[in-house]
Amino acid sequence: MPPPDTRIQSLTDELSRLRNSTQQADDQLHSLLMKITEIQLNLATQDRTLGKLDLAVNGNGKPGLVLRLDRIERVAATLVKAVWLIAGTLLASGVRFVADRW
Repeated sequence: MPPPDTRIQSLTDELSRLRNSTQQADDQLHSLLMKITEIQLNLATQDRTLGKLDLAVNGNGKPGLVLRLDRIERVAATLVKAVWLIAGTLLASGVRFVADRW
């Protein structure tokens, strides 16, 4: 598990401090500060999640999903060609067999 993000931790601490603060002079300002801090915390959490997704898709020293999908597509294309080749061979053999019988 990756180490905790310091930005997320500091925003979480700031939000807790704002929620527990009773020394704010202006309630509207306090409410605004809480909302801004919550938004920043949500954005920081989303950034970390997007970073993890980017590593999974593009890889982090290991093959990512994009490379794996490309490999699977190439194998599937090769298998389709092999199936067509086998089907064509069987059909040609069948036609030759029928033609030899007549």
